[in-house]
Amino acid sequence: MDDHSGIEMIAAVHRRSEVEGVAREILHLVRDENYRFQDMAIVLRNLGDYVDLLDTIFTDYEIPLFMDQKRSMLNHPVIEFIRSSLEVIQGHWRYEAVFRAFKTDMLFPLSENVTMMRERVDQLENYVLSYGIQGSKWYQKDPWTYRRVRTSADGERIRTIEEERFEREINELRALLTTPLITLEKGMKRAKTVQERCEVLYSYLETCHVPKKIEMLRNHAVDEGHPQEAKEHDQVWGAVIELLDQMVEMTGEEKISLDLFHNMLDTGLESMKFSIIPPAIDQVIVADMEHSRLSNVRCAFLLGINEGVLPAKPDEGGIVSEEERESLQKEGLSIAPSSTRQLLNETFLIYMAQCTPSERLYLTYPLADDEGKSLQPSIVLKRVKDMFPQVEEKLWFHEPTDMPDDEQLGFINTPRKTLSFLTYELQAWKKRLSNTRVLVGCV
Repeated sequence: MDDHSGIEMIAAVHRRSEVEGVAREILHLVRDENYRFQDMAIVLRNLGDYVDLLDTIFTDYEIPLFMDQKRSMLNHPVIEFIRSSLEVIQGHWRYEAVFRAFKTDMLFPLSENVTMMRERVDQLENYVLSYGIQGSKWYQKDPWTYRRVRTSADGERIRTIEEERFEREINELRALLTTPLITLEKGMKRAKTVQERCEVLYSYLETCHVPKKIEMLRNHAVDEGHPQEAKEHDQVWGAVIELLDQMVEMTGEEKISLDLFHNMLDTGLESMKFSIIPPAIDQVIVADMEHSRLSNVRCAFLLGINEGVLPAKPDEGGIVSEEERESLQKEGLSIAPSSTRQLLNETFLIYMAQCTPSERLYLTYPLADDEGKSLQPSIVLKRVKDMFPQVEEKLWFHEPTDMPDDEQLGFINTPRKTLSFLTYELQAWKKRLSNTRVLVGCV
């Protein structure tokens, strides 16, 4: 077979240069080859190694990206608010848990400016650290006191107007932010069953106007041009309510401690994931080779084709041998696939991935990992070379000056990246000029 048109095989010095090379190639195809972003897909076997790089680099290159994977909800402000609020009352108002709850913005009044409230919370945090506020001091009846300079003669020195104003603001902010938490704590102490505790938590979220604040977050994401983030905000409240409903339905009448309720809720929250469809039409799709199925793809990039990654090593753990597995399967028992079956499945996945595009296929792999350790190419690349011996392997470097002259223009793309490369080249030129002057002076 000698028809290798449309197949590119590329090595990169490391993963960052690999992803940046893919980004440059995507921009080239869109600008010069009449492709659209939706015509292209990035297929990975080890998606976790590339998620952060893809997100960061494609943002710099201004390429719309959709990652076809379910992400955990744990980092969403509402989920963090629920977890930190329960940790406050369970952990006796420790500093870390209290400010984790404050910094979710969910305790701020709807009428207040969020930016100004964050600044006030920062001032409150400085005060709390300075005065060692912990535990019962948060809900004591006596107001907190403040002096800009504390000395042994504090009782004799007259406080300034500025000190009195700051003290009043600190106490007002403390009351504003802690009142819902104190109500939650009292409600949880009275509650005994799972249903009662879920009702207290739901009332707490409603008192803090969490649904309205989620709607505001969604609208802000839409205004900022982040449709995927807006879709995520839409799912959070429904997922929380569904979790509470399930807990009530399954164990509603059971009497449990606050610790056990907290652990049950934590387990449920950790299992919740966003399920997002592509929020925009024209986007590059990043897909997991094992779980995603793509169609109408003109160009595909298979990244990270390294030994041990593709094909993936079979899982040989377990106490059941291959012979025992075969015997059990003959008896009609359903068990996990054997090593042989896993290798066959992997071969099929590789075949499906290579057949994804209708026009262009890019096979890329890094020569080193993030720590600089050498990585070997996969046997998959050797098989492709055996089938198409005329395919020439290219090499992507990280810096423009390391690339051939005809490929350096590819680094001139978006304003941000072009300025970054220009700055680097000017620094390199200045360094070379300085070294030349030193050598001339020595001569």
